[in-house]
Parts: sequence; C-alpha cells; structure tokens
Amino acid sequence: MNRPNIVLITTDQHNAEILGCTGNPVVRTPNIDSLAENGTVFTQAFTPYPLCTPARTSIFTGLEPRHQSPPQHKHELPS
Repeated sequence: MNRPNIVLITTDQHNAEILGCTGNPVVRTPNIDSLAENGTVFTQAFTPYPLCTPARTSIFTGLEPRHQSPPQHKHELPS
C-alpha cells in the first residue's frame, strides 16, 4: 500500500463559519472548497489551548500544552 499524501492546512484568526464549503453564502473560498470536496473535513474539532503556539505545538507533537516547552518570546530589548 502506498503512503498517503497528507496536507494539513492551519489558519489563524478565523473559524469554519467563514468558508464556502461549510455553507457561508457570501464568502468565496473556491480553493478550500475544492480541497474539502476531495478530502476530509473535520467538523467536530476543538483546540486544546486558546493561543496559537501551544495549540499548533500540540498538533505536531501530540503533547498537551501543559507538557510543552514552547518559546516564551521573553526577549528583553534595550531601553
């Protein structure tokens, strides 16, 4: 059996309500609609964390946010 081709599309600052493939009559998303028609759409997904970095780290590592050590971005700038 051949290995499957998997494309995971992650976006920032939007939800499923703004996609044509989920029934939005105004917003046009023809390329995403085509991918949805020919692929798999997760309609019951949720995020393990409300901020993007820990949530994305969970997707790619399988670790819950409380078990991660993502960058803290606490760089001090000279004043």
